[in-house]
Amino acid sequence: MDNELNKIKEAIILLAKQIENIYLQQNPTVESYCLINEIQKLVEPHCVVPKRWKPKVGEQYYYIHESGIPTIDTWEDDYHHKYKFNLGNCFKTEVDARFCLDEFIKKAFDEWHEQYPPGSPRG
Repeated sequence: MDNELNKIKEAIILLAKQIENIYLQQNPTVESYCLINEIQKLVEPHCVVPKRWKPKVGEQYYYIHESGIPTIDTWEDDYHHKYKFNLGNCFKTEVDARFCLDEFIKKAFDEWHEQYPPGSPRG
């Protein structure tokens, strides 16, 4: 285990140097891409990625409707349901959907409107 950690540390240091070179020279090398792939191979098995809950066919779930109201639906595994899931708009409970709406989506909209008043250029 220590040997693997040392390999990861060494690879990260080398990667940092390569990234610095890429940004300074704007000239990525084949070696930098190979290094990134090697780091990915070393790190991925040790990463724990939380899985997003996905309903089974016929199971009920909630999503935030375009009107801003948490809405119940039944999973059919079709394009529309997969689209909601891929956006992250698929919740096991109405409480989860409301929490996401209140704590994240409304705040994101407010921040967007503060940064970009009507008629202002948008980057």
